[in-house]
Amino acid sequence: MKHIKKTMIVISVIMAILIVILIILLSVRKENIQEEAGEEGETLQFQIIREQDRDTFFTVEECVNQYINQVFRQDYEKIYHLLDEEYKNLYQITLENVKNYVERFVKPQNFSAKEMYEIQVGVNQYRFLVKGTLKEQEMEEVAEEKDYYITIQLDYTNGIFTVFPNGYITNQKEQKISENGTISMILQNELVYMTETIYEVTMINQTQEVIYINENTMSLQYDENTNQKLNSNIQIAIQPGEEKEIELRFSNNSMLPKKLIYQTENEPLTIQIDYNNNYEE
Repeated sequence: MKHIKKTMIVISVIMAILIVILIILLSVRKENIQEEAGEEGETLQFQIIREQDRDTFFTVEECVNQYINQVFRQDYEKIYHLLDEEYKNLYQITLENVKNYVERFVKPQNFSAKEMYEIQVGVNQYRFLVKGTLKEQEMEEVAEEKDYYITIQLDYTNGIFTVFPNGYITNQKEQKISENGTISMILQNELVYMTETIYEVTMINQTQEVIYINENTMSLQYDENTNQKLNSNIQIAIQPGEEKEIELRFSNNSMLPKKLIYQTENEPLTIQIDYNNNYEE
């Protein structure tokens, strides 16, 4: 009997120690999250990680299907409240004009997620970049699948989700500059979708000759083997010493671009697009 009591006391002590250790670990993790979030108004490190947690994966997929169901029903009041505030502010979307910013489906649709990436954008707030397919809910025949891109933001603190249609990822206004003896290229703003990237760039001609900007001089680089040219037949002449603001549009054929490149006669002028990518296979 005494042996059993001693054993129970030892077990109780061990359990108490483990509980204390667990509390300390949770406290340290919470402090680390708060430190990562930084002071108010400070931006978190922009890190992209492939989503591998199955519960999270299917939760986000269900959020997409809820949104698509409201789009099919054309319930614009619910759609308006599902759209993220950042997205609504960017395009000045109101309850009265929201129908102009969402697609329409003739038949019910089912979304299947194929690939998903996670970005932490705040304490307990995560943005998921989702690539998948849409298929009409046909009863009698096999429906054709089509690619679909969307971004879902989960707010775990408040238990809600919001939507960025068309795969909108981020709108960054951090100024990036690259220059040589020929031209200065200043990236003022970048708006990144999964299907399109839009850059607002200031170009300054530093030579005594006219410089021409067209689809053959500008490109986006995704990797060593993939360069995407401008998707518009842009023809701009910049006079010697002249400064011009240009909007550049590229059709994406990958997740995120790595470099914005202007091809000079001698060597390319590049601006590194730093997302601190961390793709986990």
